[in-house]
Amino acid sequence: MDPRILDRLRRRLAAASDGTVGSLAAARGWITLDQLRECLRLQATSAPDQPLGFIFVSRGYLTPEQLAELVLSK
Repeated sequence: MDPRILDRLRRRLAAASDGTVGSLAAARGWITLDQLRECLRLQATSAPDQPLGFIFVSRGYLTPEQLAELVLSK
């Protein structure tokens, strides 16, 4: 992915509410509620500075393209 697009996404994601990204992903059927809870728990205990969307991607629950679509749709 183009580094400029990634930078723009990072800025938007940092400004976005993590719960919103998770709710949108679940509403679209891209993640399950169990996956959302797992990632929220992981974020709270191990990665408080990491945006939830990046955790979804790192766990393989979302693709970078899906995350971009969610962030840009907000």
